[in-house]
Amino acid sequence: FFQAEDGIRDTSVTGVQTCALPISALPRTPQGRLRDWPALRPRVFEGFNRCLPALLDAGNDLVVDYIIETPQMWGQLSGLLRGHDVFLVGLECPVEELERREQARGDRGAGDARRDARTVHTFTRYDLTLTCAAPLEDNVARVALAWAQREHAPRVFPAGRAEV
Repeated sequence: FFQAEDGIRDTSVTGVQTCALPISALPRTPQGRLRDWPALRPRVFEGFNRCLPALLDAGNDLVVDYIIETPQMWGQLSGLLRGHDVFLVGLECPVEELERREQARGDRGAGDARRDARTVHTFTRYDLTLTCAAPLEDNVARVALAWAQREHAPRVFPAGRAEV
């Protein structure tokens, strides 16, 4: 799992986004904004979270680029993934860069980036922490090396992790 304030998708990393409802399928206003997102959002994320253990149980290896915004989201996700071998990667990014990306996108509320930067890395510790300031190739190499050097026996999630 990649946990980031802004996600690694912004630096052209391709992962497997499985089970996600395509954002284009969500109802929109005539101006193109998501319709009733506050009501839809919890159901979309709950469905996404619930599909992950099903895919893992079917023998799939997953790379998930995901922002865990609250301790409640973390609690639900860690409960659903209990018993699975999970390698958590945190991606940190300076607030100024997050705000630059937020403004460039134009599809997020002003201040979301700053709020997320204060909270998303507080729920658990990571197997590996990266920075968005490093070149993409370096981050990819660090993930591959850390994964290869992890304990050879699968770790049962969330054993050994401090949980809030």
